[in-house]
Amino acid sequence: MKIRTPIYGKITLNEAAEELLSTYELQRIDRISVGAAFFSYPFKSGYSRLEHSIGVAYLAQKLCKKLGIEERDLATIAGLLHDVGLSPFSHTTEDYMVSFYGKNHKEMGASIIKGEISISPDNRKTLPEILEKHGYDPKKVAAIAVNDSNNVPQYLKDMFNQPFDLDVLDSVTHYSDCGFVDIKIQPVKMLKIYTIYRNKLIFDGRYINDVWKIVRARRCFYFDFNIKEKAKMDAIKSTLQKTIECALNKGFLDKSFVFMDDYELLYLLRRFSYCKDIVQDFLNGKVFSTILMKRVSRKQLEKIKESKSNIEDEIVEKTGIKEKYVVVSTCVYKLSNIKYPILMKEGIKPLYKVLDVAKAKTPKYYLFVHCKKREDTIKEVTQKILTKYI
Repeated sequence: MKIRTPIYGKITLNEAAEELLSTYELQRIDRISVGAAFFSYPFKSGYSRLEHSIGVAYLAQKLCKKLGIEERDLATIAGLLHDVGLSPFSHTTEDYMVSFYGKNHKEMGASIIKGEISISPDNRKTLPEILEKHGYDPKKVAAIAVNDSNNVPQYLKDMFNQPFDLDVLDSVTHYSDCGFVDIKIQPVKMLKIYTIYRNKLIFDGRYINDVWKIVRARRCFYFDFNIKEKAKMDAIKSTLQKTIECALNKGFLDKSFVFMDDYELLYLLRRFSYCKDIVQDFLNGKVFSTILMKRVSRKQLEKIKESKSNIEDEIVEKTGIKEKYVVVSTCVYKLSNIKYPILMKEGIKPLYKVLDVAKAKTPKYYLFVHCKKREDTIKEVTQKILTKYI
C-alpha cells in the first residue's frame, strides 16, 4: 500500500497495515486532533492522530532498516497502533478516561490492541483478529506500542515509550512544519542520532548537533511561548474542558464519551442547549478572552487550584456573568534535567551533563482567567477577588 504524506512524501506500508487502516479504531483517531488548541487555533491545527501514527510507523520502518533490526514489520505495526487509546482532543480529556476507567491512554491502548476492550460500534474485525490473521501476536504489539509488558526486546519498546522516541520525533517535525518551533527538523535524516547499546535505544554522541535540535525543539514547544500565546492556547483547552464538565454534571454526557472522536463529541455538545453557543464559537475559531494572566508562586498556584470553583462562583456572583462564561485555570511549565542516556567517547552520560539545553529550568506557574466578555469592570472585580489567594 502506498500513501502520500505531507511530510514524508510517498511511503509504503504492508498488507496488515492496509487492513488495519480500515478499522474503526484507526479511523477514529483520524478524527482526533493532537489537542483542543490545535483544533481551533488559527492556521495551526495541522494534523490528526492518524497522520501522526502513520509518520511514526514510517520512522520505525526506516530506523529498523538503519540499525539492522529484524522485527521491522512488527515495529511498524506497533507504531501505527501506538495512539489508539486516546480520547477526544487527545490529552485534553485524558484525565476523564483515568477517572472513569482507571487507565491512561497507553493502558487503554493496550486493552484495545489485545481485544480486552471493544470500542467499535459495528461488526468490523477487531484489531487482534487482524493482527493474528497476518501473523502478529497482539500481546507483543501492545508490549512494543505502549510498553505493556516485558516480553519483547527493550530497544523495540524504546522506539515509542521514552522521552525522545519516534513519537516525539514525528511530533516536533509537525511543530516545526506548522511554525510552533523555530528549528527545522528533517525526521528521516535525524534517525542517525539513535543507536542500540546494551539492548536499549539511546542517543549516539557522534551526532550531538542533531541531538541538540530535537531537545531544543521539544523544549521550545513547552517552555518558550510568550505568556499571551500560552493564554490563548489555554483558553481554547480550558473552555472546552469546562463545557464537558457542565455536560457531565447535568447528565448530558456519560463516561462513554471518551471513546468518541473530536467531531462526535462536538456534535453532541452542540445539542446541549446550555453550552451550544460556546461550542459554536469553538468551531468558528472564537475563544474566550483572557481578562487576567499572571505568573504566580507555587504556593499561590496550589491555593488557587484548591479554590478554583469558589473563585469562579464569586466572579459570577459579583459580575452577573453566567457561570458557563467564566473559566479559572492554572498552568505549570516545569523542565527537569534530562537524564536520557547518550553514548559519548568516554562512555554513557546523562544528556543534561552534555548539553546545556537539557538542563533544568526554573519552573513557571501561571494563573489565567478567561471570560466570554472582555470588560474592565470584570477585570477589576476579578483582581479584587484574587487578592485573597495571591
